[in-house]
Amino acid sequence: MGYVLLLLFFLVWRNMVQIKKATNYIAYGTEHRKGKISKLLDMITSIRNEEVEAKKKRKAQRQAEREKKEHEEIN
Repeated sequence: MGYVLLLLFFLVWRNMVQIKKATNYIAYGTEHRKGKISKLLDMITSIRNEEVEAKKKRKAQRQAEREKKEHEEIN
């Protein structure tokens, strides 16, 4: 009787794993979903990249203004 219950438990557990994989594949287009920590790290990385890009734009704008001032002083 114990073996039957153990086999039943294993089959139900295996079926649930397959259902989760199929659901993730349908919902996300991939069989392996990302964990919460991976999503958090990706979010932090994207925020940092946005900050770096904004800083580069500000720096380029200041450089352009400096060059414009220098060009006006020469003329």
